Amino acid sequence: MTNTQPQPTQAQAFGTAGTLLSTSLASGADLKVIQAMLGHASIILTADTYTSVLPDLARATAEAVAAQIMKAARTPPGLTTPPPWPHAPAA
Repeated sequence: MTNTQPQPTQAQAFGTAGTLLSTSLASGADLKVIQAMLGHASIILTADTYTSVLPDLARATAEAVAAQIMKAARTPPGLTTPPPWPHAPAA
């Protein structure tokens, strides 16, 4: 018995997989997990292929890193959180 179902083209298959994996990345999936799902030998291939289509994710990541840097800059040495702002004047 032969299969009479139309087979997806390579572009259609990539489009479906690309959409799934790009959505997974945007949802916070680890790139190493996606590399394993795809069977890529190198994470560089995975990163080059899928992260370039997610400028919003890159921006959100940069903003999160900047927020952590700013928080650390406002936190005196020895404390784990910044003091309340604005600082009350010393009495």
